[in-house]
Amino acid sequence: MNTTGCTARELTLALADADRRERQAAADKAQLIAALCDVYRATDGSANPALPGSEQLISVGADGTPVVSDFLVLEIGPLLGMSEASAGMLICDVLNLRHRHPFLWQAVGELKVEVWKARRIANDVARAGLTLDAALAIDEKITPYLDKLPVGPLLRKLSRMIVKADEVLAEQRAKKARRERFVRIHHDIDGVSTVVARVATSDAIALDTALTLAASDAILTGRSEGVDELRSVAFGDLALAYLNNPGPAVAPASSTANRRIPRVAEIVVHITRETLTDGRGVARVEGVGPMLLDQVREVLGGCSKIRIQPVIDLNDDPGVDTYEIPDRIRRHVNLRNPVEGFPFSSRNSARCDLDHTSPYRHGQPKQAAQTRASNLGPLSRKVHRAKTLGAWTLTQPTPGTFLWTSPMGLTYTVDRHGTTRGHKQVAPKLAATAKVPRPTPRKPIPRRRP
Repeated sequence: MNTTGCTARELTLALADADRRERQAAADKAQLIAALCDVYRATDGSANPALPGSEQLISVGADGTPVVSDFLVLEIGPLLGMSEASAGMLICDVLNLRHRHPFLWQAVGELKVEVWKARRIANDVARAGLTLDAALAIDEKITPYLDKLPVGPLLRKLSRMIVKADEVLAEQRAKKARRERFVRIHHDIDGVSTVVARVATSDAIALDTALTLAASDAILTGRSEGVDELRSVAFGDLALAYLNNPGPAVAPASSTANRRIPRVAEIVVHITRETLTDGRGVARVEGVGPMLLDQVREVLGGCSKIRIQPVIDLNDDPGVDTYEIPDRIRRHVNLRNPVEGFPFSSRNSARCDLDHTSPYRHGQPKQAAQTRASNLGPLSRKVHRAKTLGAWTLTQPTPGTFLWTSPMGLTYTVDRHGTTRGHKQVAPKLAATAKVPRPTPRKPIPRRRP
């Protein structure tokens, strides 16, 4: 888009037009997804739906929404470049909008409200567990405020409506929320991590107070860091204090309550030969990401015992003659493909099953080594079912590269670097299978001359 020489007013009007077109495109996508929910079938329907693994019609939305094919999420996710979980939430929100919030759905089509804002409203109502009638009542009440309130006040008004809609259900949600408290840790780059927790409000207030007091005490001792940084240090000190002296509050109520329990943590660090030789550079820590070698030393510095595992050469192609997959081959495949081998999946391969790309055929010569790294890929159960049924077709032209074709004929290439829409040219490559015996090829039978 060439904006050279445009006046401020022309640019402002162009921006408004771009915003309108963006809303229109998002509304069109939502309406197309809604239509797909009505007609999509990944298979021809000839298979018995009662058979295990067959395509099923399932309910993904809240009360009042129709059933859809359980394979629809596998088609929409790669098409829109999103994970299965994100695509599933999109389908769920669209169904909830169309069938539980007709006024809001109409406002989306008329470009009076952005799709993302409408999805948030529909999702909040659905997550509250409200019935179809309650959702319809809230839809009628909240829609007049869509173009009057910014998103923050709008969602606060919505939360009040949700509580008033069913106070008994609101109390049940509060009890359920207390049972679903958690602490989760996400490792970022640069040697820091993000901690996300849901705790009782009283505990949160106590933690906030303790961290503030600890930071204040540190400042009085002459520490020069900012308050936020000192609160972070104090948060880590809480964990170290417990590791050094476990408290009775969480220790087992037995004669061994005060005994130190050995703690073992396993981390896997991938370091290149050049990094080891130079003594500096970047290593990859599984579950954490890239780290400078000095940061790796800091992580390992407090370990009393370090075990060195044998180096796994991903250029090898280990194989066996059995259907069962040994741990050494499973580890090889998971290192080669750390993420599920399905388009735009974000699922950790360690949580997936290993699938034989070319189906294992019992009774074949043992020398065929059908269970080998170059014929295996990490797939989740639903993706595995879709492939087995023939809804999706899959080949693996080179070890760790997966070529997929969807039921609607769309193609994707997946490798350890991510997903490419359309099949890219993959040069044939002989797998490193020198150690794996192969069947001896038969000599051609000479033809007799007439």
